[in-house]
Amino acid sequence: MSDIFKERHAKLGCMVLRLFPKVMQMILKDYITPKGLQTRFSKNDFRLVFTNNEVVLMEKLPNIDDFTVEISYKILRFEFNMLHEPKCKWGNVPHYTDVEIADDIQRIIHATNSIIKINTNNVTENYSENLLEEIKMMVTRIDSYLKQDDLGSLYNSLCRSETDSNAILQDLTSVKAIEESLPDTESDKRERFSRLSIPIIETFPKIQRDVIGKIMPVAKRLYQKCIPVLTTFYPEQQKIIKELQYSNTYDSLDVTLIYQLLRRLKLLPPPTKGWNKLPDKVD
Repeated sequence: MSDIFKERHAKLGCMVLRLFPKVMQMILKDYITPKGLQTRFSKNDFRLVFTNNEVVLMEKLPNIDDFTVEISYKILRFEFNMLHEPKCKWGNVPHYTDVEIADDIQRIIHATNSIIKINTNNVTENYSENLLEEIKMMVTRIDSYLKQDDLGSLYNSLCRSETDSNAILQDLTSVKAIEESLPDTESDKRERFSRLSIPIIETFPKIQRDVIGKIMPVAKRLYQKCIPVLTTFYPEQQKIIKELQYSNTYDSLDVTLIYQLLRRLKLLPPPTKGWNKLPDKVD
């Protein structure tokens, strides 16, 4: 691997490791104070589900010096809905005429993912120069937005400084690609769990009641068939089975009890691979 390619990649890696996190930290502080974040976090007043590493960062509040691009982005976009969607929509590369703050955040995300994924041998002079120029224009706009010149100064310092290419590239391997899809919240998880519960609570019992009703249309006859083995069921199940002789309906039977009745009374032939084994798709 040519040293010049490593040097180019390492220079871009410095932007990912040192400049981009600082950019996002400053944007975040412009929208909400670190003290405000700390108060929200201490009250567990976040919808976001933070990773273990992110929890460690949140516990350092009001110090946000170690905040990553991703955690700042997640808080800005998903927690407080502070950012208007870029004109190009999230996940796409903004047009050069799109210069709102959200557009530049999208550029940071795209540049981060591009720099950490590209093979060092593919970091050509053209690729490096074009990306550095785009980053320079981006930090100039954000400095103007924040009414400062700190980011431009940091960018120039990183461009001029000597770098340990091997060390920078090694550190770059620990940076993971930034996910732009909506992260899970506890509410999201509860909603999915609720949706999965519907077939378990409503559909599966109905299916099994239809099956046993087709095999044994008269519930009283099923009770009579159970009498010789009644004591092998749990007391609560025995009570439900005994009620069949009066109710003449299977509405009180749950999935577990119907399964036991079908199997123990041999009301159905066993599955192709036998009971308690996952069937093949062709079974």
